[in-house]
Amino acid sequence: MVRSYKLTIDARVAVSYFNDSKKKTESTLMMRFIAIFDEKNDDYHTYFTNIPENDLLGKDVASLYAARWDIENLFKELKSEDLLGRMKSKNDAITEIFIRIPIIRLIISRKLFSVARRILNSDKVNRLKKGLWSIVFAENARWILRNLMRRKMGLRLTFPMHEIWETIVVGAISAHVNRKTHTYKFYL
Repeated sequence: MVRSYKLTIDARVAVSYFNDSKKKTESTLMMRFIAIFDEKNDDYHTYFTNIPENDLLGKDVASLYAARWDIENLFKELKSEDLLGRMKSKNDAITEIFIRIPIIRLIISRKLFSVARRILNSDKVNRLKKGLWSIVFAENARWILRNLMRRKMGLRLTFPMHEIWETIVVGAISAHVNRKTHTYKFYL
């Protein structure tokens, strides 16, 4: 069977919604439907966009959506694990700290995630999930910081660093052997 690897259709789409006065309203939008065949998974990835083809080619829409999804997940991770946006202060310096600490922790977490992907065997790397890593890293970050503080003071470590590392790695490995996320190739 011959497969089309890219399909683009311009369409007029009717959208129903409730306006501010709670009255059902209909609108017509000009949209572009794009289907791109993924040979590896023998499946089509489909997208709707209002960006004209002159501005963005169909193949680039898939990359854009993957990048936007990664950004959405990044903000979700920052907000859920670090209470970003929930803590409030009238002191500008404290507010800045509330913003910077989660970002710094995220950078460290992602760097260590990248290290884990380089040093672990391929079976574990394929099951290592960024979302799980983030959660387990957040749960263990205080032990890492405590150890760093104790080392700086010349004291014995609370927990050996290799035990903390093992805890994070084991906790970030998915039980689902073959499940891949949409961005399994695009790790930061």
